[in-house]
Amino acid sequence: MSFLSWISTLLFPTRPTEELVRINEADALHAYVAPMLFLHEELPITTLLPYREPLVAAHIIESKYHRNPRATFILGHILAEYLSEIVADEDAYTVRSFALVPVPLSSIRFSERGYNQTEEITNAALAELGIEGHSHARLLRRTRDTKSQTRLPRAERLRNMHSAFEADSVDPDMHYILVDDVVTT
Repeated sequence: MSFLSWISTLLFPTRPTEELVRINEADALHAYVAPMLFLHEELPITTLLPYREPLVAAHIIESKYHRNPRATFILGHILAEYLSEIVADEDAYTVRSFALVPVPLSSIRFSERGYNQTEEITNAALAELGIEGHSHARLLRRTRDTKSQTRLPRAERLRNMHSAFEADSVDPDMHYILVDDVVTT
């Protein structure tokens, strides 16, 4: 380590999550990919990665709170691989058009961060798939700011999110895939 690097590290220590993202190979997260399907009020929800795994949590935290481009790229890559498998599994005679819709942040959270990490992950996935343009980020809007979900019990999380979103007109022939970085409820 050069003297300049040593001084830089001393003055600006690396976050543990940042270090995990930096030292692991780009494909290290792939070992944890395990899509799981849940039904919530007849709505299918698929999770791709288990947040309880420290490497997974590190990537999400780095993307969400620190706008780490490496973490965002890797999460986008995993989403793209999953989406390409879905499209490949479709019946050859069916054309399935889909749109990725990132969950919008509250105006307060967007002002604090200056970006929506889920939108950036979604755009990274679309770029990986070679799809021009951006996600359908403006299709869904928050109708009000909500409390952070991280420390709320389940019942309060449900109340907190009730009627918090509205959508513009949707195309009935389109399959909309709502994308969020963490699913708790």
